Order: sequence, then structure tokens, then C-alpha cells
Amino acid sequence: MMQSTTLAHAPTVDADADAAPERLTPRVLAERIAAALGGWRAAPNDEHRWYVELHPADRTDGYGVSVQRHDGRAVVSPCRPPRTADGWTYAPPYGETWPKITVRADRSADAIAREITRRLLPAYDAMWTRYLETRAAHEAYVGETADLRGRLAAALGVVPRGEALHVYTDAFYGDVQVSGSHARFTLSVQRPALAERLARLLAEAKVDGPATDGAAAGE
Repeated sequence: MMQSTTLAHAPTVDADADAAPERLTPRVLAERIAAALGGWRAAPNDEHRWYVELHPADRTDGYGVSVQRHDGRAVVSPCRPPRTADGWTYAPPYGETWPKITVRADRSADAIAREITRRLLPAYDAMWTRYLETRAAHEAYVGETADLRGRLAAALGVVPRGEALHVYTDAFYGDVQVSGSHARFTLSVQRPALAERLARLLAEAKVDGPATDGAAAGE
């Protein structure tokens, strides 16, 4: 009588577990670097197979680094700030570039993480701070522009469409362009009496209004 034999399944083995650092796949290397950084994670990005992004697990603002291998070295670059809803992107000041480091790919993930912390993150953090300041100024400008455009549109009785206000009446027609706290009027006035009223209003503002730039202040 034949006896049945039950074969035990062999335990699953991680093929990269004992591989030298330079033989690891980019994703495994990135995951190990993320673990060594502490509190970071490797983001899934299958559409970009040549690099892997790492981000702090508690942040969703785009801050992070990308890791790829090239010519036997691990290349680590900072992730750029995301584009805002209105299409604005941050550009570093003239002469300043985003930092980047390279490390020998045969070094351990712990060693690469230390190099990232020592050589890349301080410069990156300084640039990220400048980005946040510049973005705050941009958002304030956008808000100021929208507020003044809305008030002028209400005063003219038009609906804002696009960046400029367009107005057409029997008495005048033209455009009003708003930038922050400034408005540029390009108008054609068809009634002499209205043209004179506008001229007098502008003259009064020139004499009585507060100086808003060097020319008005006599500088």
C-alpha cells in the first residue's frame, strides 16, 4: 500500500535580502533609504521607473527627494514644489539652483541616508523655506488682485471674465487691467462733459491724494 507524502512549501525568500547595495533594484534601494531616514516612505510611481520618490510620511505638500542610479552612483535630487491651482510655479532666484548629490551605489542605505541628511537636506530646507515665502507673497498678490477686480467690476456693473474687465457703454468703452493694488484704465470717452469730469477727478487725486510712488512723492 502506497503512503501519501505531503510536501512542505518552502519559505518565501526575498531575492534582494542579501544582495549588495549596487545590485538592488531602484525601488528596493529607495525603500531601504526611506527606512534609514526614519519616518519617510517610498512613493509609488510606476510611470517613472528610472527613479523613485521619497517623502516624509507626515507630509503631503510635495517635499521629498528622488533617487535613481547612474554610472554606479546613487543620484539624489530634491522634489520640486508643485504647481499651484492658478498655474504658478516657483523659480529659484537668479544664480541659485536646486541641490543634488551623488553617492557611490555600493554604499549601504544607511550611509546614503546619512549623506542625504548631511549634504542635501540643509540646502533643500533653506530653498523650501524661500519657496514658501514666495508662494505666500504670490497668493497675497492673487487675492489682492481678485478683490480689487471684483470691486471695480461691481462699480462698473460688469461681470469679470478673464484677467481684464471689459466695459462698453454709450458714454465710454475700454478695458481695465488689475494687478495687485494697481489698476490700469484704457478708455475711450465719447462725451466731452464726462471726459472733463474724469480729468478733474484725476487732478484732485494728484493734488490731494497720498503719494503712492516715488514720482508722486517728488522723489
